[in-house]
Amino acid sequence: MNVLKLVWRNTRRNTRRNTRRNTRKSISHITSHTTNHTTNHTTSHTTSHTTSHTTSHTTSHTTSHSTSHSTSHSTSHSTSHSTSHSTSHTTSHSTSHTTSHKTSHSTSHSTSHSTSHSTSHSTSHTTSHSSSHTTSHKTSHKTSHKTSHKTSHKTSHKTRFTRTARTTITITANL
Repeated sequence: MNVLKLVWRNTRRNTRRNTRRNTRKSISHITSHTTNHTTNHTTSHTTSHTTSHTTSHTTSHTTSHSTSHSTSHSTSHSTSHSTSHSTSHTTSHSTSHTTSHKTSHSTSHSTSHSTSHSTSHSTSHTTSHSSSHTTSHKTSHKTSHKTSHKTSHKTSHKTRFTRTARTTITITANL
């Protein structure tokens, strides 16, 4: 009878000791894993956000400024030169006729003023508006799309790996 009591007491003591030891091991492991996961996730997120924002802003600004300046200057210069040349030629020819000098001079002056003003204003406005709008839209769209795609792919892969590792460890500790 005493032997049975002794065996039973020893068994109970060993069971309690083993349970305490296993519980301590299990808690320690899970805590370590959780802390590690949180730190990794926070750092990765911050870096990705900063880089994406800076690149997109710089590219869009530079391209838009350069294109608008070049197109406006070139078109305005060509049109002005062409109109001026035609008017000068007509006046020179009329002066040869001495009899109708007064009438010819009056007509030539009015026409020259009206044509020059209308052409210059209309051409300059249309060209500048059209070029600036098209270029800006294309560049912005391409850059944004590429960056977004790469970042998304990397982050998704890491998260999936970490979650699998945690599930495996939990099952082992419970067994």
